[in-house]
Amino acid sequence: MVKSFKTGNRAVYITAEMGSGKTLMGIAAAVLLKERSRKLVMCPPHLVKQWIKEIKETVPAAKVV
Repeated sequence: MVKSFKTGNRAVYITAEMGSGKTLMGIAAAVLLKERSRKLVMCPPHLVKQWIKEIKETVPAAKVV
């Protein structure tokens, strides 16, 4: 995913089964692409709390709003 963005692609899709770590992959890619920048997560309303929890666990210094 990171390699795809760095080569110029503007969109990348992660598709996999439930429980395979798609959220963690997205968080890791956001962190690896650029330090200290803003990211916007667009996800279904029922996954917002999961994203917040996983971001805080993965990147403790992250500010999640």
